[in-house]
Amino acid sequence: MMLLRLIICIALSTTLSACAIGGGSMFSKISGTEMSTKSIKVADAIYKSGDSVTALKMYKRLLGKDLENSSLWLKYADALYVLGRYVEALESYEEFIELSPESCMGFLGAGRSNLKLARPAASGVYFERCLKLDAKNETALIGAAISNDMAGRAALSHKYYQYTLSVKPYDLRVRNNYSLSLMLLGKYEEAILELSQIAFGPGSSVSIRQNLALAYGLKGDMEAAGQVAALDFPPNVVKNNLQYFKLIRNMGGNEAIKSVIFGNQESK
Repeated sequence: MMLLRLIICIALSTTLSACAIGGGSMFSKISGTEMSTKSIKVADAIYKSGDSVTALKMYKRLLGKDLENSSLWLKYADALYVLGRYVEALESYEEFIELSPESCMGFLGAGRSNLKLARPAASGVYFERCLKLDAKNETALIGAAISNDMAGRAALSHKYYQYTLSVKPYDLRVRNNYSLSLMLLGKYEEAILELSQIAFGPGSSVSIRQNLALAYGLKGDMEAAGQVAALDFPPNVVKNNLQYFKLIRNMGGNEAIKSVIFGNQESK
């Protein structure tokens, strides 16, 4: 059975520009600073290639030579995040925040990590701290909206979605998430109207279409839900999804709807 979840698309805030740091000289004709800069460039290239494990080791070694280098803390934190080590990533973003409190990057990373740790209240605090620095930061706006949705405050999330959509009305990701937020409030007709406008055009996706099927299912229109689901899945999957929609609808209540959209969010 396909589980439908809110699409949490908060971009990594990796800063890949080289940054000179101090360190001991390895070769007589190359200064320690120059050697460290080269090492950072190598680590950045390795990170970009997808080898986060090796890049992480290099960033950690470089940090051992300069714990006051905020750029390295950010790179190190991002690598930890990519590897799913969210607690350590959060701690490293905090180090970056302490060194660079006027940058949104640390707040975005910490907020994102808290979302992964199913701590929506904490994540919301970090996104709000970023918004105090940059009230139009799209990543922070979306993060704050998702944090409120996850914390059971869907009505509060709408001001963030609506502001973002006023600036980028054709952003499919935001409109998709806004539609799911409407479902949390039981506003299935509004969610259907929103999703119907983006489910079949350029740039749409299976996730968006199946969220439309979900909206029809939660409304109780299983015929329409089945027709939309059949656009992407074979009959047996469609049948299973419709049964799942009926189960959730019969259970009723916001918590049941959240279980579909977010899945199991308990901290491990």
